[in-house]
Amino acid sequence: MGENWYPSKYGADDILGAMNLITPQSIVAAMSLVKRGIVYDLSHVLDQDMVVVSTLVDDNGTTYQPLEWNGSGPSGHHRSGTLIFPNLKGAPKFVTLVIRGIANVPERVFEWKIEN
Repeated sequence: MGENWYPSKYGADDILGAMNLITPQSIVAAMSLVKRGIVYDLSHVLDQDMVVVSTLVDDNGTTYQPLEWNGSGPSGHHRSGTLIFPNLKGAPKFVTLVIRGIANVPERVFEWKIEN
C-alpha cells in the first residue's frame, strides 16, 4: 500500500474509501464483463486457509475439496484469488460453494447454475 492512503482523497470524514467509485454506472459497465461470479464483502481480516474452510457441493450431493488457493496470503482485508477444485463429476445443474468461519459468520453459501 502506498504512503498516501490517509487522509482520504474523498474528505476527512470519508469512511467508504474506494467504495466511492462504485456507482450505478460503474456497476452496469462492470456487469458487461462478467460471465460468472460472486461479489461479497471482504472488509474483515481474513487469515483463514481458504483450502481448509471451503467446500464445493454439486446438486448430486458430491462434495469437492479445493486442490489449491491461487491468491493472496492469509492476512489483511483485501484478499483475492482463485480456489481450484477437481473437475465436476457427471453433469450437475448447479454447484454450491460453502466457506466456513469467515468474519465470525459460521457459513457463507454461494450457488451457481451451470449452463451446459
